[in-house]
Amino acid sequence: MKRYIATFFRGRWLYLAVLALMLAATIAGTYYLSQSQYEATARVWVDKPALQSILDSSPTYALAQPPAQQQAAKLYQLLQTDSFVGGIIRKSPASAPLTGSPDQDREIIDRVRAKILVSVIGNNTLMISSSGSDPALCQQLVQGTIEQYITWDLEAQVEQNAIETQFYQRQLKIYEDQMVDYAKRIEALERDNPRPESGSPQFLELQQLQRAQASTRESYTATKTKIDQAGLVETLSEKSRRTEFQILDKPTVPELPSSGLMKLIKYLGLGVVASCGLFLTAIVLATWQDTTVRTGDDLRRLGDVPVLEVIPTLPKEGKGRRGKGQGGDATPATPTSPPARPLTRRATATD
Repeated sequence: MKRYIATFFRGRWLYLAVLALMLAATIAGTYYLSQSQYEATARVWVDKPALQSILDSSPTYALAQPPAQQQAAKLYQLLQTDSFVGGIIRKSPASAPLTGSPDQDREIIDRVRAKILVSVIGNNTLMISSSGSDPALCQQLVQGTIEQYITWDLEAQVEQNAIETQFYQRQLKIYEDQMVDYAKRIEALERDNPRPESGSPQFLELQQLQRAQASTRESYTATKTKIDQAGLVETLSEKSRRTEFQILDKPTVPELPSSGLMKLIKYLGLGVVASCGLFLTAIVLATWQDTTVRTGDDLRRLGDVPVLEVIPTLPKEGKGRRGKGQGGDATPATPTSPPARPLTRRATATD
């Protein structure tokens, strides 16, 4: 950590200047986005499909997910497919650049897909929104998403109904054959034993066949009822089938930019986080690429040779004690020599 802090202080003015530029760009970008982005929304009421309400009367449906979550999950998965998004685009002016080639159109499809958002705001309420710089296109994308989903949902119900009808018809044929078989066996047994005794094998077999015939007849009646109910889908009009997907608030062309407080905070927060992340990344990279030996710890990382002594950083001239010529009272230190020993002359006898 000390190395990173030292790297920052060595080039602090450069780092702070770059950070200030990035923050200024974040503020400018947030202002631009808040003034140039429009959003069109639609609120839709969804309910359990009418056909499912008729065919599925079991109480386990109450334990399933709310209709809004179910429909939102289906719509989200459909938006991940190119065919569904392509159908939305073909109903809007954005279809002009389409070429019909999946590889060439994928960029346009991905760009439109990123503009459509589906969210759940209640057990039975969905919100479909689209944002961008073109307000008319936003409204058309939301409207196209609703229409495309309704069309797909109706086709899926009809196809599912056809599959279920085929299955029930096969089951009905099996029950019919079983009922005919039971009737023949009962008739033969009664002909051979007009009055079987109670508790005899013939009497027990007759009762077993009669119970099996009654159970098969109940299954036959229930299956025939399901076929009749499933046939109602063909007679339901498109208007009545739309009741499970009702538009509460139609999408309109936005007149003002969608500069809400939460969006401003979101854009600004993302910009600040990105700027701080780049700022810290630059310091880390500069620290890793710095091979200059500055401290004893740097020497220890280079080899196993122990550090005997470290020369401390000396203050620069002019930042320490000031001389007399600079207005200070201190005088420069001069080396002193030991005091000279006095010269003595030894007396001699001749003196």
